[in-house]
Amino acid sequence: MVASAPAEMLVPPPPVAARRPRRAPPRAPRAGGARARRHRAVWVVLGCVGVAAASLALSRELSFDAWGWMLWGRELATGHPAFSTADYPSWKPLPALVSTAASLLSTGAAPVAWLVVERAGALAALVFGWRIAARLGGPLAGALAVVSLVLAPHWIDDSAMGVVEPLVAGLVLAAVDAYLRGRGRTVLVLLWLVALARVEVWPILAVVAVWRWRTAPRDRPLVAGLVASVGVVWFGGDWLGSGSPFTGGSLARESSEAVQPPVGVVGALLVLWRALLLVIAPVTAAALAGLVVAVRRRRRDLVAVGSAAVAWVLITAVMRVLGYAGLSRFMVPVAAVVCAFGAPALVRGIRGLPRRRGLATAIALVACAAFAVPAVGVLPGQVDAVRTAQRRDRDALALVRAIGGRRELMGWPHLALSQWEQTRLAWQLGLPARAFHMGNPPDLLLVYLPEPWPSLQRLFISLPAPRVRVVGQVGPWVAITVGPGLQPGAHRPARR
Repeated sequence: MVASAPAEMLVPPPPVAARRPRRAPPRAPRAGGARARRHRAVWVVLGCVGVAAASLALSRELSFDAWGWMLWGRELATGHPAFSTADYPSWKPLPALVSTAASLLSTGAAPVAWLVVERAGALAALVFGWRIAARLGGPLAGALAVVSLVLAPHWIDDSAMGVVEPLVAGLVLAAVDAYLRGRGRTVLVLLWLVALARVEVWPILAVVAVWRWRTAPRDRPLVAGLVASVGVVWFGGDWLGSGSPFTGGSLARESSEAVQPPVGVVGALLVLWRALLLVIAPVTAAALAGLVVAVRRRRRDLVAVGSAAVAWVLITAVMRVLGYAGLSRFMVPVAAVVCAFGAPALVRGIRGLPRRRGLATAIALVACAAFAVPAVGVLPGQVDAVRTAQRRDRDALALVRAIGGRRELMGWPHLALSQWEQTRLAWQLGLPARAFHMGNPPDLLLVYLPEPWPSLQRLFISLPAPRVRVVGQVGPWVAITVGPGLQPGAHRPARR
């Protein structure tokens, strides 16, 4: 359907200078124009921050990675010797800098501060997505862009639980908006922030830095400082926390997602397929068609943005060949760009049809609805995932209190905990994450068993050695002692 539309309607035409018979006197610059734009930008930021802060009343849950980032901030702010990047999550400078700054103000402020920043970034992605799409295709295109982004995989639960990619999507769309408005310095600074969270943007930042270096000599000190700081904070922070600047890369290649098949070239092809499924198919198809038309019409601004999005996907695929994970989450910023440009391309393509425009509109609406229905169907599951995480973490803290609290817990020499709860419980109890690393064997094991577990309990107790005893249970959480001669509630295991 989109392909049948006149090519010139898929992207807005380039500006054409008006013909004037004689040179008109230059207009005086509008003094209030720049000030009004700054005021609008301030109100957008304040609005996103305000809504993000209000959302804390609904949920304050964080993901495993995000709790780990909070631990980094607390340890860096207090100069704690336990600061370590030698284990998961792998080092990311942007959340570490935010959590450290918040921890300097108050030790417990980092989770709240990070959630406000991250959710404000996710809201900014919707605002800038609407702004870009509405400028290119009108309010209908803006609305379609927002809906398409909300329906992207895991947008709701990732935004709610402090995952960094929705924030990165907001920064990317803000950079795109600045680029389309000719604000090169703002583009450079925003992409620098993105580079502190996602390595896929490094080649894109390098291209922008070279462009800015050549076209704006006054910005060369800024360009050099920003580019150099990316390497310093990425490799320097990892070296400070682990003794090696490459620990984060090693952890990324050893993660369960990275080693899961398919790998190599087949894994890279799967990354490309995942990229096509990030946004509902009609919008993705329109974005690709619009990029082709932009190339034909030599729209350098649109071609540059589209090429950067394609490059991001290809970099993710190449990294999969090199042994890194190629998750859909890593390409969420690309999904945001596809929504912002695919929606107006689809709307303009329909409007440009010479005949049967109403029929084409109906077909497009049916197609969008057909692909949107499955995405809408998983939204309740995303909300439920956030609620489940809240209950799981609440029950874990209740279990710790039931077996005697932090002091009793730390009396066991070899303590083990389900991996995905280690960072959360470490934050709540004021401990380093490595306090829950598996002993050999563990003396006390805190296990999350969401399924009925009486048969598993009977299996444990039937084992001749080591002896297993359940010493506490709260909901699906179970505290189990492992070893001979252990008694329920014992402070320390018996010596062998």
